[in-house]
Amino acid sequence: MKYMLVAHVGVETLGLVINTAINEFRRSRQALLECQVPIDVASHPGLDHNSYVDCTYAHYEDTDSLRAQLVADIGGIKDEVSELVRGKILEALKNSFVLEKNEKQRLIDALES
Repeated sequence: MKYMLVAHVGVETLGLVINTAINEFRRSRQALLECQVPIDVASHPGLDHNSYVDCTYAHYEDTDSLRAQLVADIGGIKDEVSELVRGKILEALKNSFVLEKNEKQRLIDALES
């Protein structure tokens, strides 16, 4: 099961994917590796493992579909990201050369509000 850090909810829900490990492709490329933000289970008890927020791409989900999934399994809602991790995510996004400029700014604006 993949988790998603929700940044903005509109017609589409915008977020970032949370992975339990960094794959070899991202690990071997410094620009991608710098966009992997650690998120610890100690500060985020909704997680099962220490994980990484992947700031290399914006993930979109249809909001109505996501809402239906969450209504069917309310346990899918975990918790809020800590201020420390939110700050590290914002730093990774601001320093990123990977994301398309408009998506990057949309994520930053959503996470700063």
